[in-house]
Amino acid sequence: TGTSMSCAVVTGCVAIMISDLGSVASGFGIKALEETARPMIPRDAVNHGIVFPLRAIEELQRDDIALAESSLP
Repeated sequence: TGTSMSCAVVTGCVAIMISDLGSVASGFGIKALEETARPMIPRDAVNHGIVFPLRAIEELQRDDIALAESSLP
C-alpha cells in the first residue's frame, strides 16, 4: 500500500511511526495510534519479537514484578 512503517523499542515503550498517519496521530493519543497500527503489523513480526505492542510490554513488566515479589524471602 506504500505505507512506510518503522518501529523502535524505547525505554520499554514502543514508538510506531506511520508516515501516512503522522499528522493524525498528533491529534490522538498513543492509544489511538496503537489501535490503528495494530492491523498493519504482520502477525509473525509480533510473534518473533520484532514488534512489541504496548499491551504486551505492560503484561511482561507485570509478570517480572510478580516473579520478583514471589522470590523475596
